[in-house]
Amino acid sequence: MATAHALSATPDELPLGSGRGENMSDDARILFCPFCRECFEGEARCPEHELALVPFEKLPRTAEDLAAEIPREDEDVSAFDGRFGRGFVAGGALLFLISFAMTFVDISVQGDATGFSGFEAASERAPNLWTVPFVGALLVAILVRRRSLPKMRGARLSVLLLGLAPLFAIGYSYLRVLEGAAMLSASPGASAMNVTPGLGIFVAAAGTLVVAYGARKLGTADVRGFGPVRADLDARSPIDAKDDQ
Repeated sequence: MATAHALSATPDELPLGSGRGENMSDDARILFCPFCRECFEGEARCPEHELALVPFEKLPRTAEDLAAEIPREDEDVSAFDGRFGRGFVAGGALLFLISFAMTFVDISVQGDATGFSGFEAASERAPNLWTVPFVGALLVAILVRRRSLPKMRGARLSVLLLGLAPLFAIGYSYLRVLEGAAMLSASPGASAMNVTPGLGIFVAAAGTLVVAYGARKLGTADVRGFGPVRADLDARSPIDAKDDQ
């Protein structure tokens, strides 16, 4: 079939009855070549490049398309925008909050084990463990308040240091528990106490790693981080591109 338009044509500029609505389900629908970005009607593969044709919305976006999605330096993104490293920071904050409700330490005496969640330990013996949920809430507050790219980049160091704080608090409390257990076990007639870390500690550690990665990416506006770019396909030959199909 004859080539209809180049990819630069928008869906509204396509011929009536093509590429939209119920006609898209017909065999004669208009599809596009992912390499040359030409559109064809009633074809399954590009006659020139032998590539499978795809719908308009499945075409690789150009760098210009991706750049248009990046906000200006003075523009705030949505508080729920997960791009620019924000999603990683929010995910790490959520892990901190979840870990606080999980077991931080297991203490067993003569086979009888008792687990203490972060909340229980912070309420009874280790108030410094309140650092864990406090940091999680504070990270969320930073994401809500710092929504422009310059403000995000300015918060990188603060976010990184905050992400490390829960591990220091947990480590300090865990060492104190070990010391207390050793002292009690050394008492005359006392049974040996076995102290093991709970799942909550590992979840909090994962939160630190996620926040640290998010802090590094915070405020980064590289179009390569938005998905496949048209330039990636242009840099390869049609044969190489065909192998990826």
